[in-house]
Amino acid sequence: MRLLENEEKKHQAIIQALIEGEESGVVENFDRETHLKYLHEKYLDENGNLKKQKKDKFWSAVKQIRQSVTIEELIKEQNYKPIKAEEFYKEVAELNIEEPLDELLAMLTPRTTF
Repeated sequence: MRLLENEEKKHQAIIQALIEGEESGVVENFDRETHLKYLHEKYLDENGNLKKQKKDKFWSAVKQIRQSVTIEELIKEQNYKPIKAEEFYKEVAELNIEEPLDELLAMLTPRTTF
């Protein structure tokens, strides 16, 4: 249960950081390469591993990318429980979705303006 609470806190921290970033506006004259170099110097050691940082909202939610992971590991880590097809279709029917599929898919397309 505690693991689930920690994951939920991380999830909320990421969402809040994304909202803050989205609301902060667009940076003029942004130099991607210079900023990337700054981030690497600040957060990575000489081997490319994350330096130990104070735990702020963003970094407390970040995990390093693994070189490999198995399906079994993911299922265990995420406490995956499959749903039976009949249960899924019953829940979908209860949602009473009336919009056409094209409209629903259009809602998933990334925004290009802020």
